[in-house]
Amino acid sequence: TPIKDFFLKLVHSYQTVSRVFILLCVMFVIIWQMPRTVKFKYEYQKMKPWQYESLYAPFNFPIYKTAEQLKMEEANSLKDTYPIFIYDNVNTKQNKENMLEEFEAKWSGSLDDKLKNKLLLEELYDTIENQGIITNISSLDNLKQESMIDVIRDRIVKTRQLRDFYTMKSAIDFISNYLNDTDDDIDKILINRLLLAHLHQNVIYSEDKTKQSEEQAKSAISLTFGMVQKDELIINEGEIVTEEKYNILNSLKTEY
Repeated sequence: TPIKDFFLKLVHSYQTVSRVFILLCVMFVIIWQMPRTVKFKYEYQKMKPWQYESLYAPFNFPIYKTAEQLKMEEANSLKDTYPIFIYDNVNTKQNKENMLEEFEAKWSGSLDDKLKNKLLLEELYDTIENQGIITNISSLDNLKQESMIDVIRDRIVKTRQLRDFYTMKSAIDFISNYLNDTDDDIDKILINRLLLAHLHQNVIYSEDKTKQSEEQAKSAISLTFGMVQKDELIINEGEIVTEEKYNILNSLKTEY
């Protein structure tokens, strides 16, 4: 029937139009994603005249920092990035427990003296280990006593000077000097031996966290420092290609 034929033609036309529309959309996407085929056709040298007609920006583009600028900014950002250390709570606590157990097993004096010696043993251990004994790291030989470091303790980061911590040698010297001035009813030999056996370096350098901090500082540096707008004058014919113009031209060239 005529009506049936009409609807069949309408459906067929719709399908044809749909296919053409889809084909056009696909072609548009492919063309849109294709890289620019226009080449950057200019040659130029720093502090030489621009040998072409006046150049205007063909599109918006960022001005990229030079390698020297990026290197300088990277060095400046690392000045505020310190080596990261982690305070070892677990072993500090465990070593103290082991030390006190050994004290109980080794003590042979009176009960009164035992309490006094035990309290002194704990006091010396806590004084040194709570302040922290820093590890010796050969890669950090450039650090000085006034150098700053970041210490993570109980998930809190504090910036401290290197001199704020004991080394193993300074801890031993502190114990020796302290015990020389104590009363005679203190078992200096036992306390000294127990401390030397159980004190440990509990402020430990973390190379991974230090590198991660440095990478974060570097990644925060922007590669660009401004924009040139479409149709903005870049350089006039015969104008000298200054350092600034040279960098803008290089930035434009990068976008091609």
